[in-house]
Amino acid sequence: MTVYYTDRMVPVYTPGDGCAVVYPGRVAVSAAPAQDDEIRLVLIPAGTEVHRVVIKNPDLDSNGSPALAAKIGFAPADGTEGASGDDTQVKAAGAWAQAAATTTYELFPPVQVDVDSYLNIVVTTGPGTGATGTVYGKVEGRATGRP
Repeated sequence: MTVYYTDRMVPVYTPGDGCAVVYPGRVAVSAAPAQDDEIRLVLIPAGTEVHRVVIKNPDLDSNGSPALAAKIGFAPADGTEGASGDDTQVKAAGAWAQAAATTTYELFPPVQVDVDSYLNIVVTTGPGTGATGTVYGKVEGRATGRP
């Protein structure tokens, strides 16, 4: 299993409670993704209410019959286990990055992130024909303050 980390690892300034926030990130996927690989795309500070996630991905499965699938959610930055279901709060396991796309996920109700966490993409099925590229993402929401 390979874990790819965002290139934006510096703690992000979070303005006062109630302010709108946007946290960007990007990860260069340097080898064909395999099952259980993780792409930790955006570091989200504790005390963020997440409303929207936007991911721009390259075609990571160039096969004529692509198989690549993933689930998208949140994972605590300290490596502890998140609550059950956290890993699919954005997208349940299913087709992902089978063609280049920009996808917006609206989260209703919003998801409260109470500990520093990553927007985490976990590959659930490897590609038919793997490819590489850079995945971009951003998390939009509201600063609510640390719990």
